Amino acid sequence: MLKSLIEKYGDDFSWFELPLVSTQKRALEERLQIEITPEHPLYGLSKMFTAVAKSERNDDVLYFDGKSYYIVHLTWSNGNVIYPRFKVVSADDIIKYLEIDYLFG
Repeated sequence: MLKSLIEKYGDDFSWFELPLVSTQKRALEERLQIEITPEHPLYGLSKMFTAVAKSERNDDVLYFDGKSYYIVHLTWSNGNVIYPRFKVVSADDIIKYLEIDYLFG
């Protein structure tokens, strides 16, 4: 998915794809479930999320639910109605969004 951006920016690109099966991928999916409380807007939806990429610059993780991408900033604590913060990005816009995030983020 990120191949074009990695080819364009090389090792400077701050996102990396997670292997389909890995300890890190599973840990990030489990971590999200800990942080999403019943009061949080993603509660219920997050059970369908698959971790697909991670930012090396911060604790942002890219999750996919089958139709949209969610960039979630993990807090590594128990969540609440506000945290973790997130942004929804359509599948059509995700590459452009990550490139802009890389260039200006």
